[in-house]
Amino acid sequence: MSATLDKAEELIERSPPHAQDAERGLIGSLIVDPRCCDDVSLIVSADDFYFEDYGRAFSAAMWLHEKGRRVELAALLKRLNEGRPAATTWTEVLAECIDGAPTAVNATWYAETVRDKASLRQLREVSIANLQSTMGRVDDVSGVLTTAETRMFTCLERRVSVQVKNFGDVLIDAMSIIGARKNGKAS
Repeated sequence: MSATLDKAEELIERSPPHAQDAERGLIGSLIVDPRCCDDVSLIVSADDFYFEDYGRAFSAAMWLHEKGRRVELAALLKRLNEGRPAATTWTEVLAECIDGAPTAVNATWYAETVRDKASLRQLREVSIANLQSTMGRVDDVSGVLTTAETRMFTCLERRVSVQVKNFGDVLIDAMSIIGARKNGKAS
């Protein structure tokens, strides 16, 4: 039993699953070819990023895209630096991202990898919580099992769910973007 607990502690101490190259490559892909924004936004969200800087860069890129603005280096830098102290050297971070993705051909693969690593991190957290709930005296085994099952299903739901919007809202957003672009307010 002690060997099992030692192994569990060793696993918990390891670095959580992540793929820095995929996170970096995804941001670079968005800058190199912003046309991939729609595809990747269906796969991954900013919360899926392990590295905070890449998550913030992804949020900024998606914000620009949703506003009908072109996701380009200058606009992204401006958005990332708005109202925030310069704790991060965004020029260097984004340059590394562009170097990591000279083309956007792998953008969806990067997004899937980032999402999958986030799913594994969530599964890890759920597994730790489930393990902790079995430690010590357990009077309500059925309750512990139900809670563990609920946690696992929540993990699965997050993995397979897609952000769904009302078609009317999507159409209104699309018409606003088209109108803005027609009037030269967004490129």
